[in-house]
Amino acid sequence: MSSLAGTADIIDRHLGLQGGGLKRYATRTACHGLAGRPPGGFDAGTLLDNLLARIEQNCAASGRSPSVQNWRFEKKLHIAQHNTSAEKTLEKAIVARLSDDWVNQIPTSSGLVGSTQDRHRNIDLAFRHAPGRFELIELKITSDTPLYAAMELLEYAALYIYARRRLPASGSRRAALLSATTLHWRVLAPRPFYMPFDLGWLESALTTALRDAVARHLPDPLDMDFAFTWFAEDFVWPCETPPDLARALGQRGPVVWQHTRGKD
Repeated sequence: MSSLAGTADIIDRHLGLQGGGLKRYATRTACHGLAGRPPGGFDAGTLLDNLLARIEQNCAASGRSPSVQNWRFEKKLHIAQHNTSAEKTLEKAIVARLSDDWVNQIPTSSGLVGSTQDRHRNIDLAFRHAPGRFELIELKITSDTPLYAAMELLEYAALYIYARRRLPASGSRRAALLSATTLHWRVLAPRPFYMPFDLGWLESALTTALRDAVARHLPDPLDMDFAFTWFAEDFVWPCETPPDLARALGQRGPVVWQHTRGKD
């Protein structure tokens, strides 16, 4: 069993999709159907609460302690030679070429329900803006959809709240991320990734849900928000001459949704 067992059904149900464990929210059809408007009665706060409750239920049943590697902040530079996905090669290029404020492959749930489950449920990238202030990034190039990426981050946010709630009782040494005062949850992708969708409504809904959850579930101060972001307009990956990654990342910014509307 996974720490996120059952969460796909919860997400599908809240998004008004027929679930059955199929992750219908991962399809382009679902993303098209939700472009421009939320489903009737959608409440992102209740969705996040339901995800957190399921995680707590799954983890309580296992009775295990999490890995001390969860929520670490360090670079992981190894990449398997057979792994040539655009997201993976870009991720590794970023952490290899840029400062120590950029790290990757942050475990979220290793050891929560078993020794082998959830070992690859990692956040792609993190950037430290300042002490206590971090950006947690789901990196996309062409795979999946903005809706799917957002729901991945929401699951990670629920796992983060779960981990932070457990710290006072566990007595574990706090990882830097678990002592954060500000967390920016971000999807980052090239501009074409967002076409022809419009999920501006989801950004504000998730930010409100994250902030409300902190107020209700965590005793110490923490500000969290969510946004879709894109690279500079001329960013391309891969390419024969790799772009200046520092410039490409420095020019990332919020998606302007009215520029993404259209048809396939």
